[in-house]
Amino acid sequence: MMKMTCAFLLTLSFALAPGLASADDICPATTKSDWQSADAIAAKAAELGYVVRKVEEEHGCWEVKGTDAAGARVEVYFHPVTAEVMKVKS
Repeated sequence: MMKMTCAFLLTLSFALAPGLASADDICPATTKSDWQSADAIAAKAAELGYVVRKVEEEHGCWEVKGTDAAGARVEVYFHPVTAEVMKVKS
């Protein structure tokens, strides 16, 4: 019985591991050569009304740190290829 329980738990952990490993990934995996430049992402963020303080790579995305129109600090995650907003954290 103990061997069967251990085998089940081991199988379950392997089944859940891929989902847990990518839980923090906001953007899908893309080829780095297809990415837009940090300057292009900063321009897109400004076009959307954000005041850009910093642009960096994070979670497979471009992350823009800055403020919104109301002056609140935000982190905006952009898809690195399409420049689509993937997530906004206040």
